[in-house]
Amino acid sequence: MKTEGDHSIHPSVVTQEIPNDWREIDIKIPGLTKREYFAAMAMQGMLQMGAQTENGGLTRHPNDLAKLAINQADALIEALNQKTK
Repeated sequence: MKTEGDHSIHPSVVTQEIPNDWREIDIKIPGLTKREYFAAMAMQGMLQMGAQTENGGLTRHPNDLAKLAINQADALIEALNQKTK
């Protein structure tokens, strides 16, 4: 099964009653995408330990961590989609 980065990891449906009416409607809440979730998990580890930059140093700068976390998420999605032998 292919992993799509824009697919939701925890979609949910909330039932809402309409005031002064006997009807209920379902509201779909997509939640985080897989890419967002993977990036958040990568960033969580980087915040704990620091992250190695391209020049070999460590960083905890938010912009650097965000870019690195997104790169890690994209790499994970790509690796998950590679066919194993």
